[in-house]
Amino acid sequence: MAYRLGLIGEHISSSLSPVLFSWAFQQTGTSGSYTLFDFPRRLTRSFLLRAKVDWDGLNVTAPHKDLAFLLCEEVSGTASTVRAVNTLIRTQGKLIGYNTDVAGFRYALEQRLESVSRADRVLILGTGGAARACLLAVSQVAAPLEIALASRRPADALDRVADVLPAPYSPTLLTLTKARQRLPEFDLVVQATPIGGVAHAGYPLEPPFAFKPGALVYDLIYSPRKSLFLETASSFGAQTENGLVMLLAQAAESFQLWTGQAFPLELAVRELLPELRKS
Repeated sequence: MAYRLGLIGEHISSSLSPVLFSWAFQQTGTSGSYTLFDFPRRLTRSFLLRAKVDWDGLNVTAPHKDLAFLLCEEVSGTASTVRAVNTLIRTQGKLIGYNTDVAGFRYALEQRLESVSRADRVLILGTGGAARACLLAVSQVAAPLEIALASRRPADALDRVADVLPAPYSPTLLTLTKARQRLPEFDLVVQATPIGGVAHAGYPLEPPFAFKPGALVYDLIYSPRKSLFLETASSFGAQTENGLVMLLAQAAESFQLWTGQAFPLELAVRELLPELRKS
């Protein structure tokens, strides 16, 4: 069987997903193709509904994860918790939705477990599908005293994030201005918005801002490899990590869901990740 797979999103020409899955096809002896579908919001609904016929599986990225969740006939437990779908399977004409971002970011956190386990205060910038996945992953790996989320409109975000965290956690909702003021308090910072990527240049917070020395700062963006946000974090003595490890780990989960075959993740981290970092 030749699997027909792809990625749907906006401004995704710099995506590394075709490289990852081509590598996975070769390593596992699987036949398939992986295509990028760059669609604006107004065309996404019709494309995803047509995907019931035309494609075996799709990844979904910003800004379409919430819509994908709404269009699925069935969703996994994790996707239901974060109310976002980033992986679709076509089964007997139905769209089944999964969220592999949670497992992907959990794996990334586990690679920095010594720092993560010491994090008393965590800040996540954004409240979209990727941010909510990171929110759940943090609660599964760490035991911070506070988990805060920053949003342009915190009151509007409350419904989206209220049920993501398990008890006894309740997220602190901050405005972007308040997050900027409190940034030096946080031991773990996760930048989960598209701001700073090649299609959305700039900073997710209004500069100038400062970081806690020694803090661990993630930016889910990987193009450019080091965003302006991460460059600033480095200048304050923070540890930094982009989204490449998460990308590999969530892709591994998607690949297994689609094909039933294990993605060689540890091999990818050893051999493929260094090449991606240099590209």
